[in-house]
Amino acid sequence: MYRFCQILAGAIALLASTACTNLTPSQCAFNDWYAMGSQAAAEQLPMSVITQHQADCVQHGIVPDRNQFIAGYRSAIVSTGDNEANSAVLAVAR
Repeated sequence: MYRFCQILAGAIALLASTACTNLTPSQCAFNDWYAMGSQAAAEQLPMSVITQHQADCVQHGIVPDRNQFIAGYRSAIVSTGDNEANSAVLAVAR
């Protein structure tokens, strides 16, 4: 549980610091892309934020796990219980 909290805190800090900025090499190396996707959805960021993360990280020779990011994003959206928003986001994510 403690490790999960550490990872979640890292993801929150990472997304909070990168919503409108480029990712650094150390941020790109962060390996819990599922948590980052979940946090992006929780912050109501567009799923397309992964495209910017990919562009930033490729410049540092790191390829983010897009599938894990999307899975985390979808999971967070589905867990909100907002069926109308869920349908719209999931349709775009396909």
